[in-house]
Amino acid sequence: MYNKVTEFNEDWNYESGSTLKVFENLTDGSLSFKPNKNIRSSGRLAWHIVATLGEIVHRTGT
Repeated sequence: MYNKVTEFNEDWNYESGSTLKVFENLTDGSLSFKPNKNIRSSGRLAWHIVATLGEIVHRTGT
């Protein structure tokens, strides 16, 4: 739980930077990688992360 906006911003900056590092290391070949048949591929997971932010904002009604 956050008590200040600055606490959220610190986490957001760290997490978004870490996610960007992962995305930058994806290759065309790695996008179809599925370590298990019951989960998303790397490419689908990356797209889910990208698309989810807009969906969350949309659901807030803003």
